[in-house]
Amino acid sequence: MMKARLFCKTGQLAGALFEIGREATIGKAPGNSIQLYPQSISGKHARIVFDEKEKRFIIEDLGSRNGTRVDGVRVRGKERLSELNIITFSNAFDFLFQVMEDVSEERDRKPVKQLPQNPAPLKPSVPDRKTKVSEDFVPLPSLSKEDEPVSPKTDERQKTVFDDGAFSLPAFQEKPEPPVSDDIQRTKVGVDFTPVPSFVEPSKPPKPAAPESLPHYVLIFEGLKGGPAAFDLKEGSMIVGREQSSAIFIDDGSMSRKHAEFVLKGGTLTLKDLGSKNHTYIDNQRISKEVEVKEGMKITFGLVKARLVRKPSR
Repeated sequence: MMKARLFCKTGQLAGALFEIGREATIGKAPGNSIQLYPQSISGKHARIVFDEKEKRFIIEDLGSRNGTRVDGVRVRGKERLSELNIITFSNAFDFLFQVMEDVSEERDRKPVKQLPQNPAPLKPSVPDRKTKVSEDFVPLPSLSKEDEPVSPKTDERQKTVFDDGAFSLPAFQEKPEPPVSDDIQRTKVGVDFTPVPSFVEPSKPPKPAAPESLPHYVLIFEGLKGGPAAFDLKEGSMIVGREQSSAIFIDDGSMSRKHAEFVLKGGTLTLKDLGSKNHTYIDNQRISKEVEVKEGMKITFGLVKARLVRKPSR
């Protein structure tokens, strides 16, 4: 039976390995043969099936939201797969598709015994030189094989001579590692991915940031007998009332001696009524507790109207 495998070596799904038989469905839903968990994968994303007529695998996109690509080309309909392809799901996850050999054919295949070949006689590496023997030369008696000296420098030590009955064993072939295409480096990073910035040691300590200037408010009263009056609101507490010792003194019969209190702290300005007889209003709404006030609001103390203005920072 023809089989294939789908595996990923890089990116978020690195290490994922799946074996494909006749058919496999890929998607995020639990019912798929190959379940991929990232959110960008559709519930039913794609399908890989073996075509008996063409004797090859076919891939089909099942209407996924982010698409399926084979070797960088988007799959539209059914596409043929070769023995080695790069399949990309959702433009982010690259898988290597590899067709494996038929297991049944590999089991039925018989090893072929290699017949031995008689090696050609070895020739000396140096040219033959004829030795002239003088008439008074007496040859030495021949040595037995046990007594023959072995010269370490001769070239014959490094050559192997096969006997007539010797045969060579078939070379053991390891199953090759699946070739990795350069295209596997096209792994795309997911949207939620954030690269870690490289650390650069500062040569000088950073300068402290300049403190932000706090807002400067002015309270403007209109309709008074003596004409308009303006008061700068300073940091801390300021009493508004008819008593002359008040920070904001307004001589009007509708105001109480201690009518209301402003508090400016850290740029935030609040106002509360101090139990006045004619009450305090912000934008025509009576206040009964401390309320934050901002630029442009209309404030009324009894019958005296005022407005808050924010001046540019100094």
